[in-house]
Amino acid sequence: MENLKLNDEKALIEIFKIISWLDGKRWEKQQIEKPDTFSEEILKADELQPTQKILAHWLIYITDRGKRADVLWESNSPKVRKLIIEYFSRVLSKKEQVTELCKRYEEGENKIQSFPADLESIRRTLILLLEYDKDIINFMTKRVSKWKISYPENFCPRIAFSLYLLSYKDVGSFAKKNELREHNKDKLNESMEEAKKILNDDNKFEKEFQEWYKGDKRWHKRIWAALRDYKKHKLLSEVFIEGIKVKVNQDAWRENFTEQLEVPGDIWNIRFFENCIKPFAENMNVRGKNASRVVRNLWKKIKSKCPQSYPEQFDITVDFAPRMCNKKFCDICPFGRNGAEFICIPNNDKCCPVALICCGYIVECIGNKGECIIKEGIGKGMCKHELK
Repeated sequence: MENLKLNDEKALIEIFKIISWLDGKRWEKQQIEKPDTFSEEILKADELQPTQKILAHWLIYITDRGKRADVLWESNSPKVRKLIIEYFSRVLSKKEQVTELCKRYEEGENKIQSFPADLESIRRTLILLLEYDKDIINFMTKRVSKWKISYPENFCPRIAFSLYLLSYKDVGSFAKKNELREHNKDKLNESMEEAKKILNDDNKFEKEFQEWYKGDKRWHKRIWAALRDYKKHKLLSEVFIEGIKVKVNQDAWRENFTEQLEVPGDIWNIRFFENCIKPFAENMNVRGKNASRVVRNLWKKIKSKCPQSYPEQFDITVDFAPRMCNKKFCDICPFGRNGAEFICIPNNDKCCPVALICCGYIVECIGNKGECIIKEGIGKGMCKHELK
């Protein structure tokens, strides 16, 4: 049994290394991507301040579910931009004023594509941010340097919990449908007031955080996806840092805390998990229904042996699984019995065929100019599903 565990550990290390390699390609591809609607409308708009750009990104991410992401971002970017400009240009001090503003974007030509709960999350966010001069970057980072000193290994989850209070707590259950949202109007406002109390009381915040951290709501997909972008996306991270007004908080954000980011759980993450991770997890007595939690617990066991890896990198499976697992491309998969040897054709100054076929990432192939774990066959034969 001990030998089995050692073999499983070795396999997991190789899987984590390949995932880390693909994640590096994911962010490298930004350098050659064509500007999209969000970039043109918001990210590169000189007339928008950093906190306006980040708030727009946060609000669009609230709506990013149940639809094709590229279509949704293209549709919602110009509408959210208009909402943000109005929000910052008008004198707003009461939730009723924000509610009235938001209604203009819930119907008609400016209607933001979203579910009823998402519209409520947008309203809640804009109301609670009035307490922070409408500045979401300040909201996220005002305690970050203190948290980093007091909780160096998990200060980032406290930022995530703050965002959960800002936009999501109770909203899903109270506003799932339009009629529910209207019926639960008072409860939704009470939930906002309770969130405000938690955010303004350090002791209460810490108590509530501990409960959230142990529970399932910790793994909220859209929170971690947005937080990841503010740290790892080249342009968004530059905008975010520019918007941090206090230097000690800016310095804290610049430091490397990517290992604290969680996998933004998705159906494709779960599909990859079932095929390639779960069998090893069970053999190593790491069990649980939540794939993101299991990945983190496995990572803790092997992190010293693959220091470049961390759990959030498994989000590349949102690109990987539809192209590989769903199409059963096991014969050319880095984790299949043949590895990627049929498609890994090193060629200087050409695109990497493995990153392109596996994930759709257009990046330069290093050819024979340096070491490459794909050429070395790392990860080969590690998918238990493929070997059935």
